[in-house]
Amino acid sequence: MNLGTSMASAHVTGVAAQIWGAKPDLLKNKDIRKILDKTATKLGKKRTYGYGLVDALKAFDYIWE
Repeated sequence: MNLGTSMASAHVTGVAAQIWGAKPDLLKNKDIRKILDKTATKLGKKRTYGYGLVDALKAFDYIWE
């Protein structure tokens, strides 16, 4: 089983790329980071669990509101 940031980074990067691809002229890096943070499922304390579990569906719902 693979765990940790090395596994998560590929997933988060993929979702970030899809979000940017959906609205490339409207979104900057800081906007995408904010969207990912706001739509992630929180798992606990940031010190232990980071920013949470990326949720692509919530992220896309957020940008199309």
